[in-house]
Amino acid sequence: MKLRDLGERKIIENCITQLLNKYNYEYNDVSYIHIGEKIIATNVEGYVIEKWKLPFTTWVDCGWRACAGACSDLIAKFSKPTGAGISLDLSSDLEITVPMDIIRGFLEFLDKYNIKLLKMDTNESNCTSLTVYVIGIADREIPLRVSKECKVYTKPIFGYTGIIFKLYSRKMLHEFEKDKIVRKGINMIKRPELDFKLLEIDNHNVIASTDSSDGLGASLWTVAEISRMRIEIEQLPTSIELLEFCKQNNISPIEVIFNGGEEYVPIIFTDDKDLEKSLEDLGYMYVGRVVKGESSVTYRGSIVIYRGWEYFKSCYT
Repeated sequence: MKLRDLGERKIIENCITQLLNKYNYEYNDVSYIHIGEKIIATNVEGYVIEKWKLPFTTWVDCGWRACAGACSDLIAKFSKPTGAGISLDLSSDLEITVPMDIIRGFLEFLDKYNIKLLKMDTNESNCTSLTVYVIGIADREIPLRVSKECKVYTKPIFGYTGIIFKLYSRKMLHEFEKDKIVRKGINMIKRPELDFKLLEIDNHNVIASTDSSDGLGASLWTVAEISRMRIEIEQLPTSIELLEFCKQNNISPIEVIFNGGEEYVPIIFTDDKDLEKSLEDLGYMYVGRVVKGESSVTYRGSIVIYRGWEYFKSCYT
C-alpha cells in the first residue's frame, strides 16, 4: 500500500504502533528528558516547502513560521523554549537569497523571544524542506491523554486561518484581500505569535494540553481518541466578527473553525477553578467538557467531522 493511499493520520498511527512494539513510547506533543532535578522538553517539526509555502508568504515568513510551529508545542505544555536549531534541505537550482531569507526569519523569531540559536545544518536535495528542533525547560510532564472528566479552555481566535484556506481553495482570496478578517488570517499564517504569557501561571493543575497547529478539530479528535473519552464542545472559540463574515459570504463557521490549522493556540484541559480564572485573565474561554463515553468530538450534540490539514492540501498543489 502506498503512503498516498493512507493519509497523514494513518501513517502516524502505523509509525506509533511500531514504536510501541519496542519502546515505552507515549504519544505527546513533546518528549521529556530528566537530567538530575531538571526536566527538558524537546520537539522537532519538519516542513516540505512545495507542500507548505503559500503565495502570500515570503521565505522570511517561512523561517519565522517554522520556528513558531516547533516552539508552539512547548508553550502548550507550559515549557519555556530555550534553544532551537534548523536543518535545511536545498535544491541546487535555488537562488542564494532563499536559504538566507529562511534563516533571517528563523533568527527574527529567536531574537524576539530570547531563544538561543543552536546547530544549523544544510544538505542538498531534490526538494526544499526545513526541519526545526527546539529544547526547553519544563516544570513537570503534561500529557496529551485526559485522565478524567474536566473542562476545555482555549482562545477565541479560531476560524481566521480556516477562512484563508477556504477562500484560497475557491480561488477567491484576491477578492477579499483588503477585508480586515482576511488580513488578520493572513497575518496569523505569515507570522504566528505564541502565548508566552501562559508560562507565567501555575500549571500544576493542568490535566492535559495540546496545541492546534493541525486544526482545532484534529487536535480535539486526537485527545478524544487516545483518552477514550467524549469531548462536548458547547461554545465556538471565535469572534462575533468572524461569524458575521461567514454569514455574509456563505461560509460554514463550523467548517473553518474546526478545520483550519496553523493557529498555534494552546488547548488546556483542567478541573481547577483557580487555573480557570488564570486562563480567563489571559483571554482564554471555556468551550466545553470532557466526559465519559465513546471517543468522539461533538458540537451541540452533532459529531464534528474530522478533516484537518489534509482537507486543504489542494491549496498547496
